[in-house]
Amino acid sequence: MQAGKGNLQLGPESKVVLTFRDYAKAGDEFALTFDGPGKRIDGFKVRSHLDEAEDAIGLTLSFSKLHDGTNYLSESLLDAPAKQVQIKTTNFAHQKSGL
Repeated sequence: MQAGKGNLQLGPESKVVLTFRDYAKAGDEFALTFDGPGKRIDGFKVRSHLDEAEDAIGLTLSFSKLHDGTNYLSESLLDAPAKQVQIKTTNFAHQKSGL
């Protein structure tokens, strides 16, 4: 298996995006977004397909932070339009315990 192609981009608002394309299959994309100043993961995105290229599938994860800077998964989206499947979860009202 050949390694995929990657690149690094500086996005808006000091975001850093690390992207790998054609990693396992032609047309695949894997991207990590970092908040540079906050030194935390801001997002995660995977795009690929099942058996055929028309069977696209995607996973998007979004992260947020609490007032003290703790990072957490705030939203996830699994999307498979050809299969008419979309699953979205939202996490909210997180509080850091006093433990």
